[in-house]
Amino acid sequence: MSRATVTLGTSVTGAAIVAVDGSALALAQPDLRHDLAASYAQAQWVSGGYLLAVASLLIVAGRLGDRHGHYRLFAVGMLGFAATSAAISVAPTVEAVIALRVAQGVCGALLQPATLGMLRVAYPPDRLPSAIGARAAAIGVASALGPLLGGALTAAVGWRAIFVLTAVPALLAGLLALRWVEPAGPSGPDCGRGTPPAAFATRPVVTAISVLVAASATMLGVLFVGSFYLQDVVGLKAFDSALRGLPLAAAVAAAAPLAPRLARRVGARTTVAGALTMATTGALVLATLPAVRPPSGWVLTGAFILLGAGFGTVLVVATAVLVTSVPVAGAGVAGGVQQTTMNVGSALGVAVAAGALTVAGPTGVAFVVVAVPTLLGALLAVGLPRTGLSTTGRNHGAASGQIRRV
Repeated sequence: MSRATVTLGTSVTGAAIVAVDGSALALAQPDLRHDLAASYAQAQWVSGGYLLAVASLLIVAGRLGDRHGHYRLFAVGMLGFAATSAAISVAPTVEAVIALRVAQGVCGALLQPATLGMLRVAYPPDRLPSAIGARAAAIGVASALGPLLGGALTAAVGWRAIFVLTAVPALLAGLLALRWVEPAGPSGPDCGRGTPPAAFATRPVVTAISVLVAASATMLGVLFVGSFYLQDVVGLKAFDSALRGLPLAAAVAAAAPLAPRLARRVGARTTVAGALTMATTGALVLATLPAVRPPSGWVLTGAFILLGAGFGTVLVVATAVLVTSVPVAGAGVAGGVQQTTMNVGSALGVAVAAGALTVAGPTGVAFVVVAVPTLLGALLAVGLPRTGLSTTGRNHGAASGQIRRV
């Protein structure tokens, strides 16, 4: 089995485990709170502590990966993730769970940039977008299965089963990464020191970051408003709401592998602009849903497919532009920047959605408001390369030429 194949499998597994962990826990929060006699604020910190630790360390972790090897950082992060998951499954108090979740967030920060850094080192620029597409598709599938698994396990066994579920594959992925630790060289100890900060200030990189923020903001904003609409207006239970969202996750998973082909044919700029327009359309279709009776299943499904396909396409193409526009020596930092960008966009989307809900409630107005980021992103996409992805990252020194043009 080739190193590239093992790298792709390891990267996909790591990204999927993290996605399942976050999405499955969302439906288990009430059970966890009751079981541990926790307050709402303490239950919030079970997720918030993890996210805070991840967000604060992503770029630092990316630099560590560039210097010491992405497989090493991935292995340490994955094994730590497995150990903390196992410990959480037997934690006796909510305070212990929160502390362990913060520790798990540190491990998550170590492994997440490495899932992109490993791919950047293992794949040439013309094959990298397809690998990123496979990773994005896995995240889409995992995000869809997470709430279903979380709901089913919580109902049958309890919230602790979720952490047992993630501990075993995390342990196996970490051990596999140790088996394939890369030698010092292009991604070894001498790497990551010579990447100029200006490499991250080029027009393609800045634009890729901007459209990723926009896509994440609208996606999380729609999910936030949509959950209140489906549960408070339509009257669905949390698990039934998760089922209604399956077409969205399926669309992300389906669009991700196709996005590189489309971008190679029509160019990154046109592909991303069209995808952002598609996502905007999906959010605006949701704004037409009735507030006094259950929505048409076809309309809801169609809107979610538009949103998911648009988001999945932007995620793959913009990430490929970002990663290939930076030298291989900065692959880990590029992965950290990408993950941080997604977190910033998600936080922005939830904040905008919360403001819209406060003013207008779960109505069409709120869906219109959260559609604004992708609309603006479609206009900003002009800063992306007109060429296809294989041309965008054809050589590792492309970033230096870009720097002179900014």
